[in-house]
Amino acid sequence: MKRQFAATFGATFATTFATKSLSKPVVPGLAARPSRSAATRHYVRHCARGGSAAQKSAYDRARDLPGLLPLWPAEIADASTAAQQRIVARLRSALRDERKRGLAGHWAYNLSRHAALFRAYSHELARLEAATA
Repeated sequence: MKRQFAATFGATFATTFATKSLSKPVVPGLAARPSRSAATRHYVRHCARGGSAAQKSAYDRARDLPGLLPLWPAEIADASTAAQQRIVARLRSALRDERKRGLAGHWAYNLSRHAALFRAYSHELARLEAATA
């Protein structure tokens, strides 16, 4: 009995991880994650690239950061390298949390917030790299 269970359990996980497909069920009997529509995939790719040129230039630190992170106005206005590193670290953490919510299918996941976090993170990271270079 143990040998049969171990063989079935091991084979299921081995085939799932060998193919690296998240749409297949990990445990037999559980439903697979529904696939995204083509329109949603296109929108996600479009947001990941930063959207259009107008959207890329539309980022304003003083306007956008307070809506994404709980920051004081003095923290946003601070242009020191240490303050920029703290903001980039907070954005990275918020982006990681939002990504986890999206992958889990959580009800609180917001695609536009995820895109805005990614856009702010990429701009702040570029700003930090320019300041340290």
